[in-house]
Amino acid sequence: MIPARLLCLAFALVFSSTAQAETAIYGTGTYEAFGFTGSNYSSGGSFKKATGGVNGGVFFTFPTESRFKASIDGRILYGAGKNGGQAYTGAFRVSFVPQHNRLRPYFQIGGGVASTQLTSPICSGFSCSIQQRRVSNGVAQLAFGIDVRATDHMDIRAFDYGADAGSGTGAAHAAAGFLDAGLVYHFH
Repeated sequence: MIPARLLCLAFALVFSSTAQAETAIYGTGTYEAFGFTGSNYSSGGSFKKATGGVNGGVFFTFPTESRFKASIDGRILYGAGKNGGQAYTGAFRVSFVPQHNRLRPYFQIGGGVASTQLTSPICSGFSCSIQQRRVSNGVAQLAFGIDVRATDHMDIRAFDYGADAGSGTGAAHAAAGFLDAGLVYHFH
């Protein structure tokens, strides 16, 4: 039983710190383009006309005394209309929080699910019709940006730029690219 107690004591010492964990929520306006990748798009992705949308999420920063902060981030990207779609992702986030500078750059990598509507013409003989179907699949996410500290609890998200890339084999996989800006609120 002694090894279990030593293990518990070691975990307590490792995770005890004067640094506080932090949770933050954010909401942004987004300029986004949903599109497709896959075997029907051999020259790369094919994106629909860009549209506006919203991006909201929450991230939890683990306690550390370092200026480099590790977090987990969960977000929802939403674009309305036939050119829009949805992406639900989770990511590992690394940020740098300088002591005397208000700029707080970050980078994140993760994955999730993206969904958008595929509209394609179907022609048979002399008649053509439009086929619409929802395409949903897993995506890998890469994003980076800069938050600017405004107050102890509020940041301005200067920009957040990234992509949710679909993968796999087959005709079409949903993907999204986004650029957004907005507000971040930190709970201490």
